[in-house]
Amino acid sequence: MLATIAEKAGRLAVAWVTRNLIRFRLYITAELTADSIKALSELAILYSFLKDVGSDGEDSGVQDTIVSWESFLVEQCNTPKYAQMARKRPGQAFYLLMPYLALRRTGYRSPYHERTLDLLRRWRYPEATEVVPHRLLDRQYFLWKAGCLDSEPDWIRQYEATSLRYMTHPQYLDDEAAYVFTHTLFYLTDFGRHKPPLPSVELKHLIQLGEYLVIHNWRHRQWDILGELLVGLRGLQRQRSRIYVDAANAFCETQHEDGSVPPGQDRKISNSHPSEDSEDLLFRRRYHTTFVMALFAFAHLHS
Repeated sequence: MLATIAEKAGRLAVAWVTRNLIRFRLYITAELTADSIKALSELAILYSFLKDVGSDGEDSGVQDTIVSWESFLVEQCNTPKYAQMARKRPGQAFYLLMPYLALRRTGYRSPYHERTLDLLRRWRYPEATEVVPHRLLDRQYFLWKAGCLDSEPDWIRQYEATSLRYMTHPQYLDDEAAYVFTHTLFYLTDFGRHKPPLPSVELKHLIQLGEYLVIHNWRHRQWDILGELLVGLRGLQRQRSRIYVDAANAFCETQHEDGSVPPGQDRKISNSHPSEDSEDLLFRRRYHTTFVMALFAFAHLHS
């Protein structure tokens, strides 16, 4: 039953994103903003994830839908003003190149961006970029998936460098801790598709924390975090547990008829752009949780 619900939710989420592709363009205004790069990066990450699903022969009908995503992403990544930024700001190179790295994972190559990667290696970036531990794991994961590393990262060593292994009592886990949990599990499980290569004692620790966080965020109707947690628990092979199934059903029920998903009752985005109309504001409020719905749905179906 949950598989049927998840498949419908995933299809609706992908369709909503497709209808709103133009809103992910980098130059919403005359200036290139951090928010627009973040949104394009997340679109590229979701695209590469869905392409992986299709390459495994596990196409749930989304491949035809996302054809338009590739041309859009290529166009945005090749915008001259954007393409030049990583060379001008090598300290921010990993963040700036994220849309291209995610697209590179699918087999696309841009001569200009490839030259940029060569220059960054010569300049010792992005290796020299200062990051906190769980962001270091982000970097290693995306560089590996993009084919920029000679060998697969040592995931146990990467995990041991995060703060997640030291989180003990769930009573003291706040939203920041939930973020560390979800993003660490994203990369250790390849977005919910594989069991992490960790010792059983660490897996037990992660399951305990994850299930507590699911109950907490479900109770507080924080759908964005809940969806991310479900992706992590799927990777931990908890998809048959009562907590997972009931929380997943509750998450799917939050989806609107148009396919979009609200982030949660207390998570509002301020109107920093007074000229925006209500549709723009609605998009900015919901796009990330709609991405999470697609990730959850297809990780659940095809892991």
